[in-house]
Amino acid sequence: MTIDILFVFPGALEALTRRGGGREERLLRVAIELSNSFHVLIISPFYGRYKKAITHSSNLIIENVYFSALKNYPPKNRFSSIIHSFSIILFYQLLILIKTVELKKDSLKIIVLSDALSGIIPTVVAKLLNIKIVYYEGNIPPWADPYIFPTKISALRKLWRSFYLTVGSTLCKMVDAIIVNDGLTREGISKYGIRKSKIFIIRPGVDTKIFRPISVATRLKTEFLIGFIGRLTEEKGASILLKLCKIAINTLPQVKFMIFGDGPYKKYFETLQNVKYIGWVNYYTLPKWLSSVDIILSFQKTFGMGEIEALSCGKPIIAFKVGEMPMLIQDREIGLLCPPRIESLIEAISKLINDESLLRKLSEKARYEAITHYDWKIVGQQWRTVIETVLQKE
Repeated sequence: MTIDILFVFPGALEALTRRGGGREERLLRVAIELSNSFHVLIISPFYGRYKKAITHSSNLIIENVYFSALKNYPPKNRFSSIIHSFSIILFYQLLILIKTVELKKDSLKIIVLSDALSGIIPTVVAKLLNIKIVYYEGNIPPWADPYIFPTKISALRKLWRSFYLTVGSTLCKMVDAIIVNDGLTREGISKYGIRKSKIFIIRPGVDTKIFRPISVATRLKTEFLIGFIGRLTEEKGASILLKLCKIAINTLPQVKFMIFGDGPYKKYFETLQNVKYIGWVNYYTLPKWLSSVDIILSFQKTFGMGEIEALSCGKPIIAFKVGEMPMLIQDREIGLLCPPRIESLIEAISKLINDESLLRKLSEKARYEAITHYDWKIVGQQWRTVIETVLQKE
């Protein structure tokens, strides 16, 4: 099969398993959508038993190179993550480079990279071979500060951030187009001399047929369930959530928090009487769990996949009025926005507990927002537009 588009996975995670969600999940779904118009090949590290090629459809093949993905994700410590990152630089890039040269003979038109560390050398080679390059940056850091409140960063993380910025900004200057999830990343990248005109914002998508409101068993009418979906890390706001849960024991006795995720803060939530710790939830059972809660909390500056999946299940979002949230959440339309204070969160939650008609309206509009803005068909078309624009350039 002649390949039009080559997708290069970052190197830490494999395709198809959904172990990490996030970037890899988005890349796979975009590749599936683009395979309706192009012949697509995904290059990925392998996980578990090595299998060289997997045919997903007549226009989409996943090919595993002989490079192992991270055994534990998220990595148990930063040292193991750094060691694996340098092995990506030394070995994974070489395998990608060889594959790129091989595919050029079969009229490869464009390569989609998704990680600066595994993409810098293939980018140089692709430029020499006159292959178009699209770079997908799926993370906010190191381009922008993801934390809502000031957070101390270790010297090792600062050093790693500087290294990644050097490699990433060099790559961004060479590629034909850059796709990011949000305006925060776009602004951050542009500060390094990259033209904004070649940086495109395309939000994450959701399968609105899988993530939909599902009828669940009835519960006590006096109980109000609040969900949180995401890694239990400082970056995702786990410390804010923990403080809220402790205060809510007395101030919101009818509230129970349901937590879907894992991470270093896990041990603090497991002992709280008003928390039902669910942990990591399978992709296909997550819609049912999300449908069981009344609202979702978000402590990020912009939308991730968790927020969009919640909207698709008809769940309003309560978030702080920071970053892009005022643009993404129309207050009292698909959720509630409040100042970045615990007291304000308590007030917003109380408002929805005491106003069933408002909660019902927000739920209906949340579902509509997901269908009309974030369905994978819509997101896939946005990617297709960028790809076709790049291919038309001389």
